[in-house]
Amino acid sequence: MSVSRRSFIKSLSLSLATLPFLGRLSLAADSELPLLKDGEDPGKALKYVSNADKPSKLAEARKAKDKSKQYCYNCQLYTKTDGDKKAGKGKCMLMPKHRVNGGGWCMSWVQNPAVKD
Repeated sequence: MSVSRRSFIKSLSLSLATLPFLGRLSLAADSELPLLKDGEDPGKALKYVSNADKPSKLAEARKAKDKSKQYCYNCQLYTKTDGDKKAGKGKCMLMPKHRVNGGGWCMSWVQNPAVKD
């Protein structure tokens, strides 16, 4: 079967036009994921806490002064789905079947160079 140049260009332009909407569909699906709670798997293994400012046995390692500014929202593994900073919620690459609080923390925290504060 031979495809004409015109039909190929039409198909290509239609495909390219739908790309921006695919990202929005994915983000909508992410915002429907269940919110991870303290002590739940898989966060338990990473010592995840939903509120990093609240004293917790899980977050003992965060007590060091140099870690006081570590939150999920400024971690490189975090992608925001809604809200802002500590009040926001998002996805963590390490916990793909759940959302996490932006004000949360886990022991796998890595500074996101794009987020300064």
